[in-house]
Amino acid sequence: ETWALWGIVFSGCRDPESFWRFSPIPLKLWVFRMTRVEGDAPLGQQTTSGKAKKAAGRSPESRELDELLVKGLLASDNDAWRQLVDGYGGLIAVVARRVFSSRGYRMGESEIEDVVENTFLSLLRNDSKLLLDYNSDFSFATWLGVLARTQCHRVMRSRSPLVGLPSEVADLLEDSNAVDAAEALSREETVALVRKALDFLNDRERTVLRLFYFERKDYKEIAEALSVSVNSVGAAMSRARSAFKSRFESMVKGGVVAD
Repeated sequence: ETWALWGIVFSGCRDPESFWRFSPIPLKLWVFRMTRVEGDAPLGQQTTSGKAKKAAGRSPESRELDELLVKGLLASDNDAWRQLVDGYGGLIAVVARRVFSSRGYRMGESEIEDVVENTFLSLLRNDSKLLLDYNSDFSFATWLGVLARTQCHRVMRSRSPLVGLPSEVADLLEDSNAVDAAEALSREETVALVRKALDFLNDRERTVLRLFYFERKDYKEIAEALSVSVNSVGAAMSRARSAFKSRFESMVKGGVVAD
């Protein structure tokens, strides 16, 4: 009965605010109950870093299943939404816990619930744009994990010295683990030093970071721009972030003043 009511309400409310007004059970509380135990999601247990990587050797069956799920979600099918929440809530919770832990944040269950909740609700925003843009070249579980990471970043940014920074600068500092170095700087100083640090990188490192953070290109687009394989972009990104962090931190410690 609960599922029937929940499915009817969710499928009938295309915007998150309407859902909150009319839901018979708060999604936050229901998801919390569902995700208390890590690893309860049947699909895609592993977390991801960076943009979703193209699934190597994806079977036609798995691609078709993901496409059917997305079509069902777009059609407001009750069973599809139930499969989404029941099958992927645990995955999102695991991703959130690991992202927060890797960045040294001590987050309680309420923050984990918020990430799960907001990841699901993000699929409804802007007339379901995220779902419409889904590319079945990528595993749905991996893609959803990336959305969860985005929600984690928003939570961390709301309580970090990165508040008020341009999103591309904040994301670069977070992903490069260079947040601590920015704590003593003003907003203007941080932005200026980030750009100065980027200028000291080699062309390839600077281009990878610029395409990803400032132009918001995905891994496939970056691979095309650099004439490399998609699988090599992740390693290039990791090296570029490491080089950026080293340069940025040395500039801050050395008292470098940006022009």
